[in-house]
Amino acid sequence: MTTIQLPTANFADGIDLVDANAYDFYRQIHKAIRYALFHTTLRAGSLDAADTDAVDGFLEAQRSLLGLLHSHHHHEDLFIQPMLEEHAAGLARVIAGQHGDVEDGMACLAQRADRLGTVARPGRAAAAHNLYLDLSRVTSAYLAHQLVEETQVMPALRAVMPTEELVAVDLAIRGSLPPHEMAEVITYMLPAMDVEERTEMLSGLAMAPPEIFAMFRAAAKAALPANQWAQLAQRVGIS
Repeated sequence: MTTIQLPTANFADGIDLVDANAYDFYRQIHKAIRYALFHTTLRAGSLDAADTDAVDGFLEAQRSLLGLLHSHHHHEDLFIQPMLEEHAAGLARVIAGQHGDVEDGMACLAQRADRLGTVARPGRAAAAHNLYLDLSRVTSAYLAHQLVEETQVMPALRAVMPTEELVAVDLAIRGSLPPHEMAEVITYMLPAMDVEERTEMLSGLAMAPPEIFAMFRAAAKAALPANQWAQLAQRVGIS
């Protein structure tokens, strides 16, 4: 497996890992992915394997998580990897290797899901626990991978590319998402964001055609508690 290169700063040295005010096209989508990973892992740990409906619901949640990760990797490979290969070849090799390792983990999770969905009831508890452990392994590896992108890849790209070009890449990635896929991403992204990020995102989405924005609005409202949705709707100026 590829060695995960973590930031070298120690927890006790008080050094900031990144400039939090610098442009970072990973920030929002990585928040969404962390939210999805954490919630799906917690759901796996508390799953009642004897409850068929609960198992089916969990398996659907895991399929959604894996779909999010596959889509994210596709967009990174299409839009970001070529920039890395041009400007930071060593990092490009690390990221490609990490993506391969995580894809292997996701394939394992899909196999675990098939096992849990088809095993006879006496074997469900063991199948569920093994899936939970492998989901924890994938989550751990993915968190380390995200830190490499946030603390090494993003600064490397900022050092050689104007912010305007990085923004254009971010917008191109978002624009490549079909509306139904964007609506699904919203369900992970908005709960993971702070209120300023939510406002910026939904304000941008409000520029979509009315029928498309109606889909985004419905997804956003369903993703947030009523009080948080009311706060966001007021800020954006929608009902």
